[in-house]
Amino acid sequence: MITYNLIRARSGKRNILFEAMEALTTEEEVKAFYLCMIKHYERQGMTENDLRVNIGYIRGYYNQNIARLWNKALNINHPLFRIPGDS
Repeated sequence: MITYNLIRARSGKRNILFEAMEALTTEEEVKAFYLCMIKHYERQGMTENDLRVNIGYIRGYYNQNIARLWNKALNINHPLFRIPGDS
């Protein structure tokens, strides 16, 4: 299982959410990562809603399989547009 710490180490200066979208392949991994990211966002003074909006936007950059995986695991749609994988 790919962990939050591994994703964080891989991302370097890149947004960690992009690295996660490319690395995580199961709903369980996505859900576990999401829980860690909530804590990370809160330490930065942001909210879970901020995280959900960012995930929704970033899903739009990826193919349908990745978009569907993240939507199925977290039920997060793109905040402005309907993209493949939205529920």
